[in-house]
Amino acid sequence: MTRVEQAFTKLLSADFHAKCAFVSLLDRGVHRIENPSANWIEDVHFVRTTIKQLRAMLRLIQPAIPAESFQREDLSLKNAARRLARMRDTAVGARTLERLTKTARSKGAQEACKIVLDHYQSLATARSPAQEKKTTHAVARMLRRSGRSIQRLPIVQDEWRIIGPGLAQVYRSGRRRMSRALTRGDDASFHRWRIRVKNLYFQLQWLTPFWPRHLRRMTATLEQLQKALGADHDLTVLKTVLEKRPGDFGGPPVVTSVLACLEERSRTLRRASRRLGEKLFAEKPRHFIQRFKQHWRKSRASSDAG
Repeated sequence: MTRVEQAFTKLLSADFHAKCAFVSLLDRGVHRIENPSANWIEDVHFVRTTIKQLRAMLRLIQPAIPAESFQREDLSLKNAARRLARMRDTAVGARTLERLTKTARSKGAQEACKIVLDHYQSLATARSPAQEKKTTHAVARMLRRSGRSIQRLPIVQDEWRIIGPGLAQVYRSGRRRMSRALTRGDDASFHRWRIRVKNLYFQLQWLTPFWPRHLRRMTATLEQLQKALGADHDLTVLKTVLEKRPGDFGGPPVVTSVLACLEERSRTLRRASRRLGEKLFAEKPRHFIQRFKQHWRKSRASSDAG
């Protein structure tokens, strides 16, 4: 178990420990910004993932804090992630096109993907390291402010009320958003489902020690599902860029060919997402939470006795 997980799961009855988990994550994100590696793409990915974890943790304890506090802190973290989105999307678009260039079924489609990829790579080489540094340091300041604000949050002391209702909300919302995405089939609905799947994935990772056998299986399935939905979202982001500015990427005929490849790949990912999602969310929320609560209490009783 990582130090973040230990801080979150040990003595949750004290709000100090819940806040320690936030601060530990925040410090990790700020440290990566101030001590970057040689791979700026990985640095951006690391910081964005850290922010997603923070938002998932905040949503888990949402019912235990004032509504206006949750909205303020969640919006602050969301804005921090958005500052990094363009840097991340350019890199991911290039990687997606590289894979399509290798997997496209026809030679013509492969050539179209290669043309668009060349344009995308020129965007990446035209990046401004100075502007990127300015952006990442602005994000670090935003995270520090969030840390100070989170430490002042009033959190109720009853430990089940800290996590039980929040976990129920996220599981129920994930199930509902899955149904909507599979019924409507539009990009926006799949993106909204993806957000809840990520929330649940991070939350169950932290809570696995309370119900190890079952939650390890769930998190393994969630990992596969969030990767499939994430890859599909990457296709959507790339598709939106190409549709808005086809002239910047080789012209309409070339872009149309690439969009067909994107649609085909998206259908494959969404079929996989349906299979994983229906398996994951087969249990009704009320039954899942009741079973989790039993294991939670048993684990906490054992911990108190020890």
